[in-house]
Parts: sequence; C-alpha cells; structure tokens
Amino acid sequence: MESYLPFQSNRDTAKSSTWDLPSGALKRLGRGYVKNITLSPTGDHLLVTTHIGLWVYNIPAREPLTLIEWIPGAITFSKDGKRVATTNENGVIEVWDMKGKGCLLALERAKNESVDEFIFSPDCQYLAVGGINRRYNREKRLHFSVEVWSLPKNVKIGDAPLPKERDRIYAGANPLAFSPNNRLLAFAVPEGTPEPYRPEGYAVINDKWVLTKRHIAVCEITTRQHLTTLHTFDDMDTLSFSPCGQFLAAADYKGTIYVWKVPSEFSPAPSSWSLHKMYQKSNDALDFHLVSYSPRGALRTATRSFGEGIITVSEPERSEPLYKHSKDNLHYRAYFSKGTTLAFAGGNKLHVWTLGNDRSTTISQLHAFPPHALHFSRNGQTLIAAQREDGIFSWDVTHPEQPPSIFKPTADKANAAASETYFSLGISPEGKQFVTSVDKNTVRLYEVGIDTPLAAFAIQEEVKAAAFSPPANLIACRNTANQIYIYDVTTGKLSYTYKNVDREQEGDLLFSPNGVYLSYGRCHLYDVVKREQIDGFMDDYFRFRAFSPDSAHFWDTGSPDTIELWNIQKCEEVLTLHKPEEWKQKEAFTLLPSACGRYLACSPITYQNDVNVSLSVYDIHKGTTPIATFEVPEACDTLSLAFSPDNTILACACDSGAILLWDMKPYL
Repeated sequence: MESYLPFQSNRDTAKSSTWDLPSGALKRLGRGYVKNITLSPTGDHLLVTTHIGLWVYNIPAREPLTLIEWIPGAITFSKDGKRVATTNENGVIEVWDMKGKGCLLALERAKNESVDEFIFSPDCQYLAVGGINRRYNREKRLHFSVEVWSLPKNVKIGDAPLPKERDRIYAGANPLAFSPNNRLLAFAVPEGTPEPYRPEGYAVINDKWVLTKRHIAVCEITTRQHLTTLHTFDDMDTLSFSPCGQFLAAADYKGTIYVWKVPSEFSPAPSSWSLHKMYQKSNDALDFHLVSYSPRGALRTATRSFGEGIITVSEPERSEPLYKHSKDNLHYRAYFSKGTTLAFAGGNKLHVWTLGNDRSTTISQLHAFPPHALHFSRNGQTLIAAQREDGIFSWDVTHPEQPPSIFKPTADKANAAASETYFSLGISPEGKQFVTSVDKNTVRLYEVGIDTPLAAFAIQEEVKAAAFSPPANLIACRNTANQIYIYDVTTGKLSYTYKNVDREQEGDLLFSPNGVYLSYGRCHLYDVVKREQIDGFMDDYFRFRAFSPDSAHFWDTGSPDTIELWNIQKCEEVLTLHKPEEWKQKEAFTLLPSACGRYLACSPITYQNDVNVSLSVYDIHKGTTPIATFEVPEACDTLSLAFSPDNTILACACDSGAILLWDMKPYL
C-alpha cells in the first residue's frame, strides 16, 4: 500500500526537546502524556496525540519523526490511507486529503457532544462519530449520539475547508463498526434507551446522563432503517465485523466476547440475528478489551487486566496466548489493528507488536503522567520529578532527549505494593534526595536510588497526603479522617497527632524549610515545635501556597487581585504583589520563591475557555509587578515549579505531562 503520510520532516531528532517551543523556553523534558494512539495503514508510523500536539514516530527507526502543533482529541485513517480525520477539544472534525496535504471538510458535532470514537466506512463514503454529552444541560436534547456524514468524492482542496452538515443522527454511542460491504453500521446503545428504538434519538430523561453501554443497535446505512438491537450484559468496549461480513463480534469490560451471525436477508424480527458463540475467559475487570478480526477471519482480542497488570493478545479458541506483556505497571491508550498489530504505551516506552513476534518493538518515548513535584540537584544538572503513580524521574537537563532514570522501588517485586503513590520530594542540606510514598495505610521514606526504605509507619485508615522534612527529620501524613500524624524518623515513634481538623478541608501537607511549621489545606498552620495550631490564620480568606526560605513568612493567594507575604509570628502582612491584569480574579494555583528569597514564580488556576496560561516571575527587591511573563502554550495548569540553584533556569511542570525549562538569564 502506498503511504500518503505527509509528516516527513528534516528535523534533527537529537533536538526534539526544542521542537515548537514557546518564546523564552529553553527545552522541554518529556513529550506529554498519551491521549490517543493510532497506526498509519502501512503500519510504519505510530501517531501519538498529547496536549502538546501530535507526535509522529517512525517505527522502524524507533524515533520521533516530527511534532505537529495542533492538538487533536482523536485521529483516524481511511482504510486506503488517502484520508485522515482529526478532531480537536471543541468537537470540530476535519477531513484531510493525505496526497494533496490539505483539509477537505469541516464537520461540526452537535453542541456539547464529545468525540470518543470515529471511523471511516471501508469505501470511504461515510464517516461515523460516537460520543456522549459531558456537560450539564437542561435542554430537551440528546445526551448521547452517533452522527454520520456522507463524504463527497470529488471535493478539491480549496482556500477554506468545505463545511458540511451531518446526514443523520442516531441515539447511540461508541464503540462503532461498519460492515465490510459498507451496508451496516453497528454501535452501542446506552442502558435506559426506550423501546421501540427511535433513530432520531430521545430527550434527556430527568436531566440524567445514561453512560452504561449494554446493548448494540444495527442500522442499514442507505435506508437508515433500524434492523435490530442486540442485548448484552456489561459495558461494551469494541465491535468488529468479520471480513466476510457474516459475523459481528463484541467485547465488554468483564472479558466476555459475543459473536452474532449476521443474517443474509434482514427481517424486522430480532431473532433473525442469532448469538453464534460466547466466550468468557476473565473474571477480572479489564482496563481495555479490544476485539478484531484478522484479514483471514481469525477472531483475536487484546486485553489488559486491572488486577494482574498484564497485556495479552489471544484467540478465544486457543488456550495459549499469542503475545503477553507484563513489564510495565501502567498502560495508557491501546490500538488493535486487523487482529495482527497492537500498539500501546506503558511505563516509559511505546510498544508495537505484530503477529508472529514474541517481543514488541519498543521506543523510548518520554511520555508520562503529569509530575506534581520538582527539585533541582545542588549542581543544577539533574531535575527530579515525582509522578504519583509512575515513580521518581531524574532528568539530565543537559541531555533532555535521553530517557530519565526512574526510581520505583516496589516495581517488579513479588510483594510490590499495588497502589504505591509517591507524594513528595525533599532535599537535605547535604544534597540528598528523599521521597515519601504511601500504600493505603503505610507511609514509607526512601532515599532516591536506594530500594530499602529508611523508615515505614502504619497509619490508621487510608493515607491521603504525606510530607518529609529533612532538617527536622519528621514525616507528616494525613488520613481519610483528616487526622494528621507526625513521626520522628530517627526514633520511629509518633511525635504528635492533630485530631481536630476540619473534615471539609482537603489539601497537601507542606513543611517550612526549617521544619518548624506545617501547613495543611487552605488555612491550617501548625507550630510543630510547640505542638499547637496557630489560630491567627484560620480564615477562608487565606490560601497558603509557599513558605519563605527563612521560614518566618508564608505567601498567601486568597486575594483576587494580589499575592501577599505574611509574617507568621506577628500575624501581619509585610508585602503585597499585584497580579498580572490578564489573570486578576483568578487564584494563584502554583507559587514558588527562589532559595535566595528574591524571586517569586507563580501561575493561576486555568478555566475551560483559557487559550494560553501565563507564568509570572517577580523580583521582590525591584517592585510589585512581574519582571517576566512566559506563555504556557498547552493552556494547562502548572503543577509544580523549581528554580535552578543559580536561578538561571525555571522549571515548570504542566498537567500536559511535560516539563518546560525557561531562560531566566535576561531577567536576573
């Protein structure tokens, strides 16, 4: 098959960390967490959509080919590879001509409807889209729908994409499947859909969303006739017609596979569609269960179980799996093509498996979930990032294209904690790096790089937050009852317990740099040495965000227009900074003073309609307005910040999953 993929690039792969950077940024660590992945029809390119953009990987070369800045919510190819459809966060679908490298059509979903899955018919005459309304709306309208567009054959690439209205709409949702003869469209029907079936849809019933997809509707495309509704038992994951068109297979999240015999002549009676076979091989809830027929008609499935954490490709009729992968604890989106190729992301690699191979082709892809804590090493060459489920990532900022080293002490052990969460990072005055982790009701303290914990403490009820103070050698943790426990790491004994915490408050724990104070939630502040709560700041007005390096002050972001520095002992405001005009009335979400105390970096909470997010830096010796403002292009929240020891680099961890390094030299 000829490849029409227009993503060829002369970019230097060794400089991929600098591709499409915003102004003022030096490098990018990581490439954003995976939203969707798909394969080109030729199977030689892997496409990965993230909040940064669309990464295109050359599978034989095992490296990124290019980064395309637009951010598709999903992407799909036509069977012949000549067309591709993409969608953005607003639900607008664009159909591209791959050979001419231009946009042909602009298709707009019904208002507020998401695009969870979309597919071309085999002859490329139709495009079907399925999704569920994810916004609260009191109007009497569909809250789930499958929309179908007929695609013109002779449309040419013009100056502007040709807008087109949908041809039909059905009451249904993804998954979707076209029959190989282009005659039938099968899709999921959410539970609660009234009978008899009405293709034009239904109004919202009692303002409730109906999400469980337990039935399958089959319609004839040309006549729009509803042929049958096939009843199953659990939430449907995927659908697939056999190449001969005589069978329809469906898989649910409980591991059940249903195969129906497609009648040669259609009848209004549902009994004309007979259940041909049913397979049940798993009793465990599945992360995904993808079913697909091979070109020769072999039915195959790709599954990943929550309990075992193993990805398996198998044939229902065979006892031995065709492929098994169990090296990564976490897996994101997966794509199963023609029953012969499986692509998925796990750990810190992309994997592509093809039939006949015992192992997958792996690509070090640097995609991971968003980091929530950052720290530079004392020499400024290493940046460590805590990712709650993935572990502790150590990046060499001088070689950002290289994969980070990952510290995850419980990984690949027989007694590994199934739900180990890495909460906070701490740096001692000697430069040692520590991480606090939690497995339900057990808190552990590790020195990064050493698998054996330095200390472990059992807590009543499940632990929701934890923090370590290297100077004071104390661990603080909060359980689900909002009780705070403080342990002395040296003795292993409980130092103190705060039991009367407001149950409505939630948040992280934060020690002051000297370990004397502990903040919790919006406005709770404790003196750890005196073992008492400081009552002067218990007001909903306050929002504790960071301690000053001298531990005598804290930064408060409760005001709509200002950021304030407060003296803890005197309980008084000592400095007021003005928020940038573009994010006044927004609460500063992330805030960090430099180690010298002179510079302060902060960013606001983002809202749904925000296009760009600004990151501001103040020099508190020079004035009350920012000396630098950086635009974060992903329009996402900044989860953590870190200054390098000499303040020349500001690291910004975004909820896109990437870390941006900003150049501070012009502003120092």
